[in-house]
Amino acid sequence: MNKQKLNKEKLSKNAIVLVVLCAVVYFVSYMGRLSYSANIAMVCGFFAIDNGTAGLVGTCLFASYGAGQVVNGLLCKRYNPKISIAIALFVSATSNFAVGFITRDYFYLVCVSWFINGAAQSILWSSIVLLLKSSLTAKHISFAVFIMSVPVSMGTFATYGISALLSALSLSFKISFFVGGSAMLLVAFIWLVVLDTLKRKCAEEKELSDECVNQDTGANEKKKSGLPKGFIAIFSLLAVFAIVNNFVKDGVTTWMPKILIEKYDLGSAVSTFCTLFLPLFAVFGSFTALTVQKRTGNYIVSCGVFYLLSTVMIALVLLFLDLPLWIVTLACFSLVATFMSAVNNILTSIFPLTYSKSVNAGMVAGLIDGFCYVGSAITTFGLGAVRDVVGGWNAVFYLLFSICALMVVVCLIYLLIKKRKTEKTCKN
Repeated sequence: MNKQKLNKEKLSKNAIVLVVLCAVVYFVSYMGRLSYSANIAMVCGFFAIDNGTAGLVGTCLFASYGAGQVVNGLLCKRYNPKISIAIALFVSATSNFAVGFITRDYFYLVCVSWFINGAAQSILWSSIVLLLKSSLTAKHISFAVFIMSVPVSMGTFATYGISALLSALSLSFKISFFVGGSAMLLVAFIWLVVLDTLKRKCAEEKELSDECVNQDTGANEKKKSGLPKGFIAIFSLLAVFAIVNNFVKDGVTTWMPKILIEKYDLGSAVSTFCTLFLPLFAVFGSFTALTVQKRTGNYIVSCGVFYLLSTVMIALVLLFLDLPLWIVTLACFSLVATFMSAVNNILTSIFPLTYSKSVNAGMVAGLIDGFCYVGSAITTFGLGAVRDVVGGWNAVFYLLFSICALMVVVCLIYLLIKKRKTEKTCKN
């Protein structure tokens, strides 16, 4: 018995290491994904292009990433995660190195490289989520949900931090592409070396845990075939939330340096440094997402709460629109980034990992993340075009406010429909 407890404790540590390793993989992937958007102001100057043209590169990445997420979400059960994730990191690293060598006259090659980068990175999330759900015991799932929400924020912070440092030191922004590529190659090598051992030990722990659960309940749970009741309706609403989530989140992250430079006349280094703290605020979104979800017990309502808070923050920006108070804009959009990160955590981590054992977590995570990046594909080009064509950054602020407010209305309609169904059921 004591030996069994010792083995179980050792295997628990291996499960934690597996979660952390997956988080590191996603952390470096974000460095390789955001190395362009973190330097978009410098890119515009280097290639002598406008905001809309610069946004096309992000659109290329997000389009291939979003489409790839759907495909890989459906096929991830057939993949060997050891090989597929290592290949994804290698190709993404190669794309980053390629951009670092592209000269001024060949901007279209940046679009091509970033399209390939998006396709490669689309393999990662669904494969990681499926690996975690199939390898971890129930007691580790909550830990995994929280830890896997951190790489997005920290990867964004690291990438924008490198960009700010390079700008402050008057060094080439292309160095950030080499840093991101090198980090991905290193982690890919570590992944190939240690994954098999971690998977084997975690599988042993999961098997032991399942046996204990069956002994305690005295019966084995029969696996249900097909999708759970109400899944399609919930998934459809969350897909809409996902599109809007990344439209707002990535729009704020990508364009905030340019907003501070053009609307408030801040310098390039100062604006990038200020924007650097947006992802740090987003870490708190991971805490609040878990807390709100436990309180509401409803994925739709939890998302609605954060969309409501985001609407209020953008309304404050609009209230002080004509005043040169850049700190108000930055503070409010920092909170919007926090709330949108909370929504993203609910959509891509909490929902796939906790909804139902009968649903393929990798498929759900891939499809939801694919919808997220539909929003990303629209926002990088769309907000830049709105700024250039429609009416400056003020028009962008009004657009973001309207979209968040619309999501609150969608949530209210959902609650009304649910209430009527409940009342009808009670009467019957």
